[in-house]
Amino acid sequence: MTSSRERAQLFGYLGVALLGCAALFSFAARDANSRSHPEPRLAVLPAQPMPEAPPAIDLLRNEAASGSALSVRQVATALMNRYDLTGDAEDLYEGVNWADRAWLQYGDSELVARVTTRYCGQRVVRWHWFCDLGE
Repeated sequence: MTSSRERAQLFGYLGVALLGCAALFSFAARDANSRSHPEPRLAVLPAQPMPEAPPAIDLLRNEAASGSALSVRQVATALMNRYDLTGDAEDLYEGVNWADRAWLQYGDSELVARVTTRYCGQRVVRWHWFCDLGE
């Protein structure tokens, strides 16, 4: 029949197979125990509102940056008007920069007159060359 050597080899293979099965079952049992607790779920965020259309000043900025003389004038005027309403110095600074561009590129002196008559006393414009013309 079979020799003792072959039997020992067969029992060795059987033992390795049994150890492999036991390892698989132990991992499966441990994995099943870990699933007995509910898994944490991600928090559901409230629905975000649709983003608003960009403000008109942003649209004017884009058109002005592409070289539209009318848009340069409109964005400068809109920013200076917004400064008159809110007092935000950043609006005045940007508006004067657009007015500067309008004067250099298109010779628009009406915006320069507005800056020199109304805003030269403001800190953000005080040293702009529009305000230094008379000295």
